[in-house]
Amino acid sequence: MKKIPKSLLLAIDLDGTLCIGESWTCEDCLKCIPIKKNIDFINSVYGKHHIIIYTARNEELRTETEFWLKKNKVKYHALRMDKLGCDFYFDDKSSRTLDDFKKLLNML
Repeated sequence: MKKIPKSLLLAIDLDGTLCIGESWTCEDCLKCIPIKKNIDFINSVYGKHHIIIYTARNEELRTETEFWLKKNKVKYHALRMDKLGCDFYFDDKSSRTLDDFKKLLNML
């Protein structure tokens, strides 16, 4: 088995993972309902790992997206308004679940 580094680059999807649904307008962005258990988990590993929030939202929604993240106290190092390459994806369309990530991080 490949050794997992102690500090990981984690890409966390926004819509469907940190909030319910998808947001394609300014109004939708501001009304998103947070998924608290996922936000709490991300915040709990923030000091140990590098967190990048990524979304397929249009760049024009960056200000509203940043506002929503701040309002919901999501800790992160960077926001990408596109998909990116990383060590692991935490995504509502991924085969990995929140429990998979918890188990993986507990192995470190």
